[in-house]
Amino acid sequence: MKATFTFILLYLVKCSLAISPQDDQNGADSIFNYTKSVIFKNPELSKKSGLELIQLAKSIHSATHEINGYNLVGLSYYYLNQPKIGISYLDTMLNLSTTQNDTLLMGKSYSNLGMLYENLGEYDVAYDYGIRALQLAEKVGKKIGIANSLGNLGNILIRFGKQQDAIDYLKRAVLLFEELNNKKAAANQYNSLGVAFGNLNKPDSQLTYLIKAKNYYKELNDPQYNTVLINLASYYSNRKEYHNAININKQIIEDLKKQNQQDKLATVYMNIAVYYTELVELDSAYHFINLAEPIFKKLNNTYWLSQVKKNKAKISEEQGKLKQAIQELKEHQYLTDSSVGFQSQLAVAELQEKYESQKKELQLKAQEYTIREQKQKSKYSLLLFGSIVFALLVLGAVFFIFQKSKQKTQLLFEKIKAENQKKQAEHEAKENERNRLAAELHDNVGSSVSFMSLKLDKLIEQNQANPEITQLKETTKEILNGLRETLWTLNAKSISNIDLCDKLKVYIKNHLFCSLKIVNQLNFEFIIPNEDVLILYRCAQEIINNINKHSNATTVEVSFISNKENELEMAFSDNGIGFKHEDKSESYGLRNIKARIEKIKGEIIINSALEKGTEIILKYKKISA
Repeated sequence: MKATFTFILLYLVKCSLAISPQDDQNGADSIFNYTKSVIFKNPELSKKSGLELIQLAKSIHSATHEINGYNLVGLSYYYLNQPKIGISYLDTMLNLSTTQNDTLLMGKSYSNLGMLYENLGEYDVAYDYGIRALQLAEKVGKKIGIANSLGNLGNILIRFGKQQDAIDYLKRAVLLFEELNNKKAAANQYNSLGVAFGNLNKPDSQLTYLIKAKNYYKELNDPQYNTVLINLASYYSNRKEYHNAININKQIIEDLKKQNQQDKLATVYMNIAVYYTELVELDSAYHFINLAEPIFKKLNNTYWLSQVKKNKAKISEEQGKLKQAIQELKEHQYLTDSSVGFQSQLAVAELQEKYESQKKELQLKAQEYTIREQKQKSKYSLLLFGSIVFALLVLGAVFFIFQKSKQKTQLLFEKIKAENQKKQAEHEAKENERNRLAAELHDNVGSSVSFMSLKLDKLIEQNQANPEITQLKETTKEILNGLRETLWTLNAKSISNIDLCDKLKVYIKNHLFCSLKIVNQLNFEFIIPNEDVLILYRCAQEIINNINKHSNATTVEVSFISNKENELEMAFSDNGIGFKHEDKSESYGLRNIKARIEKIKGEIIINSALEKGTEIILKYKKISA
């Protein structure tokens, strides 16, 4: 792995020598793909690689790679359990994607920000970002984005205690992930469904979903296998089989330590403490809850810290330490940042009543505390004064640094703004030229061909037996259809791979002379530049024309495939007479197709043999701006 990262750093040095823009672009693609591949296994390495991607993207003015770089660094900090730092990078990603008006990356920003705020225990903020991510994903119709947003919202609602609402979101998410054959994500949703049903005290449903998650994680050899074991332990605890629950949790402690999964390790300690409390083995319970508390403090996880205080209060009450129990319960209420509920009020009142019965004994201790406090009061006053002076000095230094940073940020913002305005002007000029050309074609060529078509109609009415006039009429009809297709690519504001394929399906059905089968595997949707759309359309037309003229085929299968983002593959397979590739390599039709597809950096693959049919595959990958 270190060797791989060293290779990438060497590649970056090579790119810095400005060999060519294409080298820079390929280098950015390589770093992006590498960073994605290591983010789960080695987030520290992916963080460094992501920062290199940001620098390279800025130098080659690649906004998409820069935005993706901020995203990968932000997620790396999430997996390094430093969500606050990660949020700062994701905020930058959101600002840049908003500036670029990139809906897909904006949605990804909202989704990942929600995930990090959930990790911090700020569930209101996390839920707000989750809703925004879902709305954007539904707007563009991107199934993977919709599924991720539904899953994130479901997990947040579990934290809110809205289990039934969470179940509704999670079930919708798991259906989409199963449809997309994303077993890892489906397993996550099954695991969360198990948790939600457990919170609703529905053990049968809880066990069903947890087993589904366990089987998927085991098949994938995924670290989340430990998480589902934790939840299975919760299932046994709901059935009051506490020893089974404790044994399951203890099995995975060492594994979690090796993986440095501090959040899950703290959760396991917490769960074991709860189970020992139910077994009234209070010393063991206190031991494990004290192991959990410092980890939750380090992770700044307010939700679980409040649960720690709640369970400590229960243990203290069982031990007869009523004053300590009251204090722990009040700290629990403060951490949950909400008013004391009815049940909590009853608990406090009951403990207070017990406490009053022992008031005389505790008053002696209170007097002792008062004397001690008076002795330390002067010491604390001096310390407080020194602390205030120090704090003022620190604040002054921070303000100075902040002002300098603000000036630097403003200069950078102005530079980015100027670059964006330049790009916008270039885009508008290109758009205006395309509209002008479309208008010229429509008004001049279109009207002339339409006039010719009308004249031919009159000639046909006068002399219906003349085949040459009829053939000429068909030719004008073909010219008009081709003109409409060209105007479609020029006038459309944005054409996706799905729009192009839908248009081609209609054309092929109307023009192919033999039986047709269409295979549709468009799992990703993305926008294709208008010029590329026209070239792909013309190539497909040429292939269909060749099949009609030369193949003698009785059946043709056309496949439209987008299994990767920004990639489209169109395969044309017939059962015709075929040909020797060397005999046809110089034919005008094939040369024309190759020249067109190479112009947009695409690829053509031809497989044919005599009497064994022909397969032609067009491969296209959108080049990021």
